[in-house]
Amino acid sequence: PPSIDCRARLRTSHRRRRQVPTRRTSNMSTPQTKKKDRSIKAEGGKKADILSPASRDFMGGQAPEAVKTPKSPHAKEGLPKIEEDKKPNSTTFLFVAAPMMVIVPAAIGIAIAFAIFTFGSTAKYEAKMALVAEYEMQYAYAAAAFVGAIVRLINLYPMRYKSAIMKTNSENLRSNMYVYKAIGPNAAQHHVVFDDEGDVGKYNRANRSLHHLTENHAIILVGAGLAGFVFPFPAMVCVLAWGAGRFLHQALYAASGYGAHAYGFMVAMNASLALEGLLMLTAAKGFGVPLPSLMAGPEL
Repeated sequence: PPSIDCRARLRTSHRRRRQVPTRRTSNMSTPQTKKKDRSIKAEGGKKADILSPASRDFMGGQAPEAVKTPKSPHAKEGLPKIEEDKKPNSTTFLFVAAPMMVIVPAAIGIAIAFAIFTFGSTAKYEAKMALVAEYEMQYAYAAAAFVGAIVRLINLYPMRYKSAIMKTNSENLRSNMYVYKAIGPNAAQHHVVFDDEGDVGKYNRANRSLHHLTENHAIILVGAGLAGFVFPFPAMVCVLAWGAGRFLHQALYAASGYGAHAYGFMVAMNASLALEGLLMLTAAKGFGVPLPSLMAGPEL
């Protein structure tokens, strides 16, 4: 009957409305969030390394063409490659170079001290030396001079290994007291050294000079008072010259880099050697070594 047919159609339509529509698939993929490119853009749209030029200089990195790199003979290879046959011989260094590091500077110091003794107030110096011998203080004077020689040897000994990893033309690379490396998982396989550019480089070199002062000032602390008893004015001049040389060393090192500091180094070293020589001369006189005068005449 028509009524039954209508009810059947209504139920069929109602069921269709209650059915959950199926999800349509789309060929369009879900948009993905792009990672931010945190690299530095150099000229020409190229990516630049985040390392400083000085870091790339000595760590073996390749700097992009658009980034200015420092002028160094080892800008690409890191630490210089030195062949084994060109490295210093350990035996030769120990038995030849090391003793020369002690004897030659000591001889220079004694020569300067002998000139002071001869051309200065010789009579007054000899009177004070007699007092030193009377109280057997020559041992203290000799011990103070030995401090200077020992410190000098210990400071120069690392040069044996420095020449095995650095060349004479390695410039500011030679200012590094230590050469570091990273350790641990995924550590970079390169060495880490001082940044030597700009104000940072000047700061590093100025502090390197300060460290050098602490390496060599023992003879000044030990010897100034002892030498000042016998040679008061010359001892003061030696200390002042040493201080001027140390300041010149620091100023030139910071401003101009490795090599320029040599002028200050020579002034400070000769002053400390002269003070060491005065100590040795006084000790020698106390032990009975004759000190002939090179000139006879008025004292200067």
